[in-house]
Amino acid sequence: APIDIVCVIDTSGSMSGGKIDLVRASLQFLVEQLKPNDRLSIVTFASSVTTQLPFTDMATGRSRAQNVVSQLRASGGTYLSGGLFAGFDELDARTTPSEVSSLLIFTDGQATNGIKNPTELATQIEKRIQQAGRAISTFSFGFGQDHDATLMRSIAEAGNGLYYYLENNDTIAGSFGDCLGGLLSVAAQNIKLRIEPC
Repeated sequence: APIDIVCVIDTSGSMSGGKIDLVRASLQFLVEQLKPNDRLSIVTFASSVTTQLPFTDMATGRSRAQNVVSQLRASGGTYLSGGLFAGFDELDARTTPSEVSSLLIFTDGQATNGIKNPTELATQIEKRIQQAGRAISTFSFGFGQDHDATLMRSIAEAGNGLYYYLENNDTIAGSFGDCLGGLLSVAAQNIKLRIEPC
């Protein structure tokens, strides 16, 4: 089934240097793997939140997505919860949602603004998914040895997804192979089976 993915990217100052370089490499790999009928949206957050790429199909917008990724720079604070909620807003705004929808967040999890408590943030994610009325999975990708693993795991588990730690370029293919492999192999979601005696 075609998939809709919104990538929520931490471009705060704590992501500068090797972290943002690894984020760009990870996103370029992701963009290359998507099929022509898949759609991608990119939201960035630092002290404020910006939608860099509204939902765009990869048949016509792959190069545009790659250009957005190549221009990512790190500076400012970390409004992590604001970035997450903006990602859900992108999913809610779709007029023709795909069967498979997922939110991927790329961050070191060092929130300085907004909701910082992992339990509270997980509760808000669960509420947003429930309000959406359709299955949305959340996957978290942690960057740097100082990332907040507890927060990242809470985000993933709240949306029935997985948490990955990206240590270097060698871990990109394995992590995204696992994540995208699951998403791309989905044929349908929320199937109900009714069995009646003959």
